[in-house]
Amino acid sequence: MVGTSRTGGASPRHEQRRRRVAATLVIVGSVIGSGCTEADDAAEVATDSPADVETDTTTNVSLSDEPPTGTGEDVVATTDANTVIVVTLPPSTEPPMGSPVTDPPPATTVVSGPPAVAVEAIALLDTVPIADPDPARPPYIRDEYQPGGWPDLDGDCISTRHQVLAEQSAVPVTWSADGCFVETGQWTDPYSGEVLTTADEATIDHLIPLAEGHRAGAWAWDIDSKVRFTNDLSPGALVVVSGDTNQSKADKTPDQWMPPLDSAHCGYAINWIDKKARWGLTVTRAEHDALRFVVASCTAETAPSAPFSSPASVNVTVPTTTTTTTIVPVAGPAEIVLVRCDRYDETVVIANRGGQPGDLSGYRLHDEGDKHSTPLGQWGPLQPGATLTIVTGDQASEAESRVVWKRQNVWNNDGDVAHLVGAGGIQTIGC
Repeated sequence: MVGTSRTGGASPRHEQRRRRVAATLVIVGSVIGSGCTEADDAAEVATDSPADVETDTTTNVSLSDEPPTGTGEDVVATTDANTVIVVTLPPSTEPPMGSPVTDPPPATTVVSGPPAVAVEAIALLDTVPIADPDPARPPYIRDEYQPGGWPDLDGDCISTRHQVLAEQSAVPVTWSADGCFVETGQWTDPYSGEVLTTADEATIDHLIPLAEGHRAGAWAWDIDSKVRFTNDLSPGALVVVSGDTNQSKADKTPDQWMPPLDSAHCGYAINWIDKKARWGLTVTRAEHDALRFVVASCTAETAPSAPFSSPASVNVTVPTTTTTTTIVPVAGPAEIVLVRCDRYDETVVIANRGGQPGDLSGYRLHDEGDKHSTPLGQWGPLQPGATLTIVTGDQASEAESRVVWKRQNVWNNDGDVAHLVGAGGIQTIGC
């Protein structure tokens, strides 16, 4: 029979511990008394209810009520056969006897934040200027960015297009007989998941569409900077995609278009931010908000595995000759002159070099062959030293000293010549 504590009664915690030890000894005593097998032992464990066991009547195990002490607790019991059984229990996690009982600390829920690369992207986005496209910008002309198509910039006969195809193929590509053109490979469109196997069905997507780059500030760059932007080989700038995906995206920004695959949204937005910052381009407010929303929703599964790998910025050149034209008037009557024609900007500039206002009603402007022609009287008179920029093209816009002739390209042909016809004869200038 199990005795009582010599201190006048066991505490509830000690009583619970005594019962657990007694239950252990019941099982041990049963094994000694009956010679059970391991299977019988397991069955015994499964059927006993330790909380209800006081003594082992089979072996008459006697258990001391003294609270165990020490880190590893040795509980001693004696059987009828004077066999000593020592059960070593693990260190108790209960507080020392006599100490107050406290509730366990509340469970805490660990909420993981966005991936580090997403946090970095949001911080980078906050450095990108927010602005609407300049209404006075010249129209977008693809030939300024990609004159003659994809170039071979390093002279190895492999153009940027085929270099990207070779680098992004999941299998070794096959080449044309001259080694200049990729013919087959394997590319997975990251936006749609479509698998492509021939170069003919693959297209190269400019992550920042050239027309969007133009609107976001590239319009002010010189031709060399525009060409470098078009052929940017930093990771993610040029992507092999299907023709359908490329056509669907066109020149849309992330607030207008996102990849068909939801799982591609996070990486697409982070890459877009990286490239806008790299080239010093602007974002609109709607574009900024859409990017921030997508990146804030990134998870460990959808975020890119690596941080940004492209340089923070590149140098671009903004020429000054295409922004302002200064005319110093001279004393005397008005003198209307043809100053400049730019086929890339689709602009013609005329000026009054004389000391008196110039009436434009007797002047007419036309292109080579006189296919396009307009009278200038509708925009006169022209004050001394003043200039007038005449703009054409589908993105033509008006501003101070800037007028729109027609929303159709006029000067975009190589070798085109502008003709200014007036009372003093015909002036010409190459575009």
